[in-house]
Amino acid sequence: MKKKIIRIFLLIELLLFLLNICKVKTSYKENKEYLATISFTDSISLSNPDIVGSIKIAGSKYILVQGSDNDFYLHHDVNKKENEFGTIFLDYRCNLFTSDSCAIYGHSSNYYELPFNVIERYLDSSFWHSNKIIEISYYNELLTYEVVGVVNSYSDYVGDNVLYLQTCQPSQTGVLLLVAIKR
Repeated sequence: MKKKIIRIFLLIELLLFLLNICKVKTSYKENKEYLATISFTDSISLSNPDIVGSIKIAGSKYILVQGSDNDFYLHHDVNKKENEFGTIFLDYRCNLFTSDSCAIYGHSSNYYELPFNVIERYLDSSFWHSNKIIEISYYNELLTYEVVGVVNSYSDYVGDNVLYLQTCQPSQTGVLLLVAIKR
C-alpha cells in the first residue's frame, strides 16, 4: 500500500513538471512575439498615435510611447493590446524638449527577456562605461543622453534636466532601479 501511494505521488509530480514545461514554452513563445512587437525597425508601421519615437539602449532600439496616464502602458503593448509585459513609455506629464526632469518606464524580469532588463547591467561599471550613450528619437528629433548615475530612488540623484529610466530591480523584489541620464 505504501509503495502505491509513493508511485501515485511520483506520477503526480511528473505530471506537474510536464505541465510547467509546456507553460514555459508558451510563455517563451509569447515573450518572443512581444519582443518582435516592440523592437523598432525602419519599416515598422506606426499606426498608434501614442508612439512618440524610439529609445536605443546598449545597441537595441525599441518603440517609445506616451499615453494619457502612467497606468495603461504598464499592461498594454504598442498596439494597445493587453499584455503582461507592457511597453516602454514616457511619463504622461513629460515633454523631453521642455521638462526639467522626466521618467521613462519599462518592465524587467528574471524570467523573461525584456528591454529594461539591461538597466540592471548598468550596476556593472564596465558595462556602464561601454554603453553610456543612450539615444532617444522624440518626435523625429534625435536626443543624445549620457548615463550619469544608477540609483534606487529619485532622491539619490538630483539634478537639472535629468531623465530617469525606471524599472523594478529583478534581483530584489520591490526595489526600484533608476538609470539617470543627461543631455
